[in-house]
Amino acid sequence: MAIDVMPVPVQSPFTFTKCGLAPIGEPTFEEWLGCGEFLKNADKSVHFWVGDWLNYGEAKYGDKYEEAIKQTGFEYGTLANDKYIAAKIELSRRRESLSFGHHQEVAPYTPQEQAILLERAEALGLSLRQFRLKKESLLPKGVILGSWWKLGNHMLYCGDSASSKFMSKAKDTQPSFGFADPPYNAGVDLWDSGFEWKHDYLAEIAPTVAVTPGISAIKDFMRTTEMPYKWSLSYWINNGMTRGALGFGNWMYVALFTEQSLYRNEQDLERIDIDEQWDKEAVSITGGDKDTLKHKGRKPINLMKHIICLFAKEGQIVVDPFLGTGTTLIACELTGRKCIGAEVNVEYCESIIKRWERLTDQTAEEVIK
Repeated sequence: MAIDVMPVPVQSPFTFTKCGLAPIGEPTFEEWLGCGEFLKNADKSVHFWVGDWLNYGEAKYGDKYEEAIKQTGFEYGTLANDKYIAAKIELSRRRESLSFGHHQEVAPYTPQEQAILLERAEALGLSLRQFRLKKESLLPKGVILGSWWKLGNHMLYCGDSASSKFMSKAKDTQPSFGFADPPYNAGVDLWDSGFEWKHDYLAEIAPTVAVTPGISAIKDFMRTTEMPYKWSLSYWINNGMTRGALGFGNWMYVALFTEQSLYRNEQDLERIDIDEQWDKEAVSITGGDKDTLKHKGRKPINLMKHIICLFAKEGQIVVDPFLGTGTTLIACELTGRKCIGAEVNVEYCESIIKRWERLTDQTAEEVIK
């Protein structure tokens, strides 16, 4: 991370940045003391500077707390704390936009954990109080492929949703509705190529299945699946659009598969809005409305809430084999449904967990199997 050097209004054998201090050459003891005089009057980044200054002086001249107290006017406890924080957090890991208090919070962590926490606190714009409350949830969960996670009433499998491990578990839950938003093989991201549909089992474990194959992929998808097609839904996006063959695309296609009646006394065209709170969250990358990874295939939260409530009652289970950033799971949480879902990308799984934890103030747990 590039750090701008701040001009110092005194002749000093030290360079100052917003996040620290470093010696120029071999400063004398008197020059070191003169630097302490400047630190006494500095009102920004002073604790970073004091810590670096004291660490340098101690390494060069031995224990100099008495001189440091006299030169800076700080109490011993303040100096000792500044020295500790500066020693624990290298200059390269410090964040100019964050307070010394933010850095103090992460000092006990490993260097890797410090970097993660500070980066996410900066990206989220967390106040010190918010950071204190949330910092544990910002650390990676250690999700690995093949692991199961319990998120309150929901279950998340990190792995291939076409595997028997997921299929058998999903079948055992007896879901009332299945929703699948598979890759379109359009090459919009790394995950969106070379995909083969192996999920007709959804129609065997759920009475109704909805699939959003993408408008350009409808023809290919219908040739691939043998699930019993019944009808279609379309969602008109009032306040958003994507690029399409005609120039712009304002709607989303949903194919419905079932052997049963779909009758709900409802329209098959629904107008929805992009929700500023939830859908911007699913676009961004590190927490709050920035803690989920960018996913170009995401579906609007209002679409998911509508279709889930249409085909699953409160308390019933929805299965989603392509969770992505977790919008189906979040929609289930918001509407009182339960979700069992899979996502093959470990980073997306981490993101889903963080997103749910922020919403509920609960902690996800790995299920040992």
